[in-house]
Amino acid sequence: MDRLNGSLLWVTSAMALFNATLRSARPMAFMIWLLASATIGVVAIDELFMLHEKAIEITGDDDHPKILLIACAGVGIYILSKIERLHTSAQALLWCGFFAHFCYLLADMGDGDYFDLPLGRVTLTWIEEYLELTSTALYFSALYVQCFNVVTKSKKR
Repeated sequence: MDRLNGSLLWVTSAMALFNATLRSARPMAFMIWLLASATIGVVAIDELFMLHEKAIEITGDDDHPKILLIACAGVGIYILSKIERLHTSAQALLWCGFFAHFCYLLADMGDGDYFDLPLGRVTLTWIEEYLELTSTALYFSALYVQCFNVVTKSKKR
């Protein structure tokens, strides 16, 4: 599952980079998309090589990097929505991805780290994995829809 999610994150990073190239005439939008691409790329590397798992050896759990990640995702979506005219569907998919991301974090933290969800540990692990993959897929879909919308608008002109 980590390799699948990491691969999907790579494609999402590439889609953010493609969105950046479509905004090369608008420096602020270009930089935000470029930063998004780089950030998602770093998360992909982390996912593929399980680097945040090393936090367990240091802090006893890997929740702190995950909390930071969702905070960055929320801030990034907010900033992107302020500087970019996001397609309605793209914006909805971004926020749905954020919600799935939040639910993933709750499932991860609900295994006894911070509180207990009334589910078995194996069930929680699978719920966590599926929600992580779902959030990444929704983020990718949002970036694809936004890119498609920009390209089709430019062809109509």
